Amino acid sequence: MKANKKIESINYKIVTLQHEIANFKKTISQLREERNRLVKEGGGHHQKMLETYQKAEKIKASADQAHIRYSEFRMKSEEVQKHYLEIVTTIKIVEKNLDDKIKEKQERKIEKMRKELEESAKQKLEKKKKMTIDELKMLMKKDLINIE
Repeated sequence: MKANKKIESINYKIVTLQHEIANFKKTISQLREERNRLVKEGGGHHQKMLETYQKAEKIKASADQAHIRYSEFRMKSEEVQKHYLEIVTTIKIVEKNLDDKIKEKQERKIEKMRKELEESAKQKLEKKKKMTIDELKMLMKKDLINIE
């Protein structure tokens, strides 16, 4: 009887171990499937990462080119701005010179007209012709007429 019980106990342990082995095999199979799924998924992610990296490289190259064009444009813009300021400065100088010459010419013309009016007033005084009040005032300012 003791041997029978020992055999039953061993048989029970064998059955229990066979169930555990079956469960382990099932778990191993599930884990392998999960691993394979993750490997496939990881490969897909890796491929997407590589594609994203390549896109990023293209965008970076494009951005670098855009920066180069911007730098060239900025340099040209600064040259144009400098040239513009030189032209504006030249225009201001020319305008000032022109204004000075116009003013000088006007002053000469006014002086000439004043002298002509003064000469005319002197001739009228000598010939004793009628004079306007302005002509009379002008001669008085020049001390050509004394009213006393």
